[in-house]
Amino acid sequence: MHSNDTKAVSVSSRTTPPAVLAAATVLAASVAVLATGCGVASSPEEQVDDTFVSFEEFEATVYREPDTGIYIVDGDTPIEDRARLQVFYEQHVQAGALVVNRVGASDDRWSDAQKSSLTYCVSTTFGSNYNTVTQAMRQAAWAWQAVANVRLIHRSDQDGACSASNTNVVFDVRPTSGQLYLARAFFPSTTRANRNILIDASSFGNTSPYTLAGILRHELGHTLGFRHEHTRPEAGKCLEDNAWRALTTYDPTSVMHYPQCNGQNSGDLVLTDRDKSGAAALYGSKPAPTDAQISCVFDWAEIQYPTLFSPPAPGVLLFSAPYTYRPYPGTQSHLGAAWSSGNSIDKHIYYMGPSGTIEDQGPVGYWMEQASCP
Repeated sequence: MHSNDTKAVSVSSRTTPPAVLAAATVLAASVAVLATGCGVASSPEEQVDDTFVSFEEFEATVYREPDTGIYIVDGDTPIEDRARLQVFYEQHVQAGALVVNRVGASDDRWSDAQKSSLTYCVSTTFGSNYNTVTQAMRQAAWAWQAVANVRLIHRSDQDGACSASNTNVVFDVRPTSGQLYLARAFFPSTTRANRNILIDASSFGNTSPYTLAGILRHELGHTLGFRHEHTRPEAGKCLEDNAWRALTTYDPTSVMHYPQCNGQNSGDLVLTDRDKSGAAALYGSKPAPTDAQISCVFDWAEIQYPTLFSPPAPGVLLFSAPYTYRPYPGTQSHLGAAWSSGNSIDKHIYYMGPSGTIEDQGPVGYWMEQASCP
């Protein structure tokens, strides 16, 4: 997110709209994270007149990351080199002129083979912020995979060598500083060297009302192929281009919409019902957890909380509608899994202790991530 966006978040004026020069300049520097998206850099109002701008003049207005040389347009969208920037200019600037990004005539999405194993590493060079980032990434990833048939997997064994050249993961999450955004991401069609989520040091300061998890929910939306919602004409400002396909009706409260671009989201960046529907439309609905996955979670819980679940009974599953469950006579407790009331997306884990009170512990999918269940 440009401090006004979630793909690249900028940090100067979280209330200034992203720079969009559709005929003059393209979101100079990245847009701020939601207040400006995910960053806070101030930028001029969108101009849509027909004033001709040469490529050289346009290039001079575009922000470049000092360390990588990557161009950032539309607030937090990376353009890998000058040749690709010229293509962008010719398609979206020269003439003055939840949605999914398009490459040619195709949706920019992960294939069915790729979508279930979107692995990533989190660099240990985050230092004291490392645990904060890993937890925020886990929360952000869960928000998307709870509603669509995708799987984002943290390869913690790769964190010590988490760089753009690490081919053991699909993408890397690394720190940066001094950028005009809070964070920036990439689209599925991006080459491996530039499949990075870069989090600026400013993201660890006061970004209220946005949390780091909220900023990363926006950024992960980009990694799944979703564009800024305000690029749709219904937004009335901040138009970026027409290289997208609508998955739902316009949503001014979308996690992918900058508030400063006539967005109506207030508070943290969270997925709306239409965001969830759009993600499911592109990748398919999240499948129900299998008995083997439920059993895996129960096995993990026994190891993590031996005083609650004794004696251990790995592999044991009993059935009593609506629960798939496992009893623990030694601690007079039970673990169960069932559809939660009014929920058709994921089964939930339930705990019943000696008192007989049944407590909802949250979606099975969330605990699968904690337990590293396949």
